[in-house]
Amino acid sequence: YGMPDYLRGFIVAGALAAAMSSLSSSLNALASATVGDFNVKLGSKRSAVTQSRLVSLLWGLILIIPALAASEWGNVLEVGLGIAAYAYIFLIFVFIVSIQNLPKSLWIWLSPLMAMIIVWVLTQQVLSLHWLWRIPIGTVIAFCIYAIAVLFSRKDSTA
Repeated sequence: YGMPDYLRGFIVAGALAAAMSSLSSSLNALASATVGDFNVKLGSKRSAVTQSRLVSLLWGLILIIPALAASEWGNVLEVGLGIAAYAYIFLIFVFIVSIQNLPKSLWIWLSPLMAMIIVWVLTQQVLSLHWLWRIPIGTVIAFCIYAIAVLFSRKDSTA
């Protein structure tokens, strides 16, 4: 009634292949951006391929540090989605502001950033909220900050 050993081996090999594929493409993108976009030169006599390989190695060594730190955080899925929740606050806020034709100002960028900081402090220091609650709470806080900023800017312009 159990799974045969050879099928378990295929599943493990498939999972490792998928992980290596993701890791390889991430390191390749980082190296390509570093060498191409930022024009990093590691010696004048090295070819672009050799430079890319060295930068990939450097990025791999750099990424070991957060990987070791993340091993202490707990469930990888929850931690990853919890971190992504902060980006979703920003994305949802900017999307709603852009489709509603609300007044455009610097507060479009500052409100969600301030909301992300407030939500982080709330969830890390004060409350023990599940990561799913960060998105709606952060979005509401961002809109409150934005509404207050728009109200004060209208008072200043009418005075």
